[in-house]
Amino acid sequence: PNPGIWVHRGATWATPDDLQNPQHDVALRLRIPTPSAVRLHDIGYQPIMELESGDLIVSAFGTRLRLAEQKAPGTKRTHCHVFRSSSEGLVWRHDSTFPFAQVGEYAIAQVHITPNMPAGNWLAVARTWNTVGTTADSPLLMSTSNDEGQRWTSPVAVRASSTNPAGGLLANGVAYRMYGRPGQFVTFCADGTGKQWGNDVTLVAADADTCANSSDVVLGSDRFMIAYTDYGHRDATGRLRKAVLVREVVVEPPTT
Repeated sequence: PNPGIWVHRGATWATPDDLQNPQHDVALRLRIPTPSAVRLHDIGYQPIMELESGDLIVSAFGTRLRLAEQKAPGTKRTHCHVFRSSSEGLVWRHDSTFPFAQVGEYAIAQVHITPNMPAGNWLAVARTWNTVGTTADSPLLMSTSNDEGQRWTSPVAVRASSTNPAGGLLANGVAYRMYGRPGQFVTFCADGTGKQWGNDVTLVAADADTCANSSDVVLGSDRFMIAYTDYGHRDATGRLRKAVLVREVVVEPPTT
């Protein structure tokens, strides 16, 4: 199964025995710290997240979630939709639609949603495409909702590039998002709402080459791990090569 995607029969978590002795007719459901976007380079799916009520939500373009693709309105090829389950993932229903498909000349290609922000709102971070159909140099957009995704503020550009804005919210209240191409960066927000971003960390410089389709997983209340590519990495022998690198990032919230 794809970590972060709950395709399953029944409503119980996988056990070590399930992993060692898999059954051919059962897809396992793995507990992954969410909203980490663990996806093994599968950008078609967004992580399934649990709300404080116990409901599950997933944001996806309608054609990318087979279980729910027929339940979205007629905009499923151009708009991102939120699907909700109140039955531990057994039954899904269309819950809301992200109302923006394009901002200016840029089409919205992905919407990564983080619910349960410290201030109570939801945060949406959008990847965009330019007029020639590429993400490079296409802006990273932010939008917020105060009614669990029913209505959203007009997206605002916060960074100049937007490839795969995966990330999440740490237990210490700091939200983080990745972005790039060119380069690979991580930006942070500690205002509780997702409006003020800064203290960006450079993993791959803007003049270097990377796919920027990185993955992350939360390791603790103040840290996460990111796996990313560097096409110009020099290894321990001095050889210049493409590489997948892993780095742990520790985040401290502001003290004042």
